[in-house]
Amino acid sequence: MKKKNKKPHGRDEVETALIEAAADLFSKHGINAVSVRDVASHAGVNHGLIHVYFGSKDNLRQRTHEYLLKKLWNTKINFDDLDSALLSGDQVLKKDKRFMDFILREVTDNVKDKGPVANKFPFIERVVELVKKEQENGKMIPDIDPYSLVVGLVAMRISFITFRRFLLPAAGKDFKDPEKATSEIMDEWFSILKK
Repeated sequence: MKKKNKKPHGRDEVETALIEAAADLFSKHGINAVSVRDVASHAGVNHGLIHVYFGSKDNLRQRTHEYLLKKLWNTKINFDDLDSALLSGDQVLKKDKRFMDFILREVTDNVKDKGPVANKFPFIERVVELVKKEQENGKMIPDIDPYSLVVGLVAMRISFITFRRFLLPAAGKDFKDPEKATSEIMDEWFSILKK
């Protein structure tokens, strides 16, 4: 699992290299299947540095989760209107496939966490505001809680990214063009909410 690369130097470079290596390996092989030696080898550093900088494999996992989440939030999203926000949010999720794979690995590896990953979700908050505007303008059903609506749509989209191999055939959609099939399903669901 060794990565051929320039050897990192200094605390910042080593930490980043270890987090990047953990993101690569944990998302690909699972958290339980990867050792600290694997991560260190992939990063091109001594495995003892994981304990020096992170204290434990679980702390490295948590920092990797935070790192991938931060990268996701720092990507530019178009909040001009609701449709643009949902479309660009969808594109952001596809930019670094490791994030979704990492989250899935955390769930399937039964990694226990000490609470929510974050207290605030900037994307959700911004999209909720757009939904409220649509409701106020009479363009969307007003008696649906905006937070429930947005979280439901995000969960549905994440499900299609992660499980579309199973969901699209179950929906009777042609799997030859999964993006088109997923968009059709999302559009159909979203149209139910509009007036």
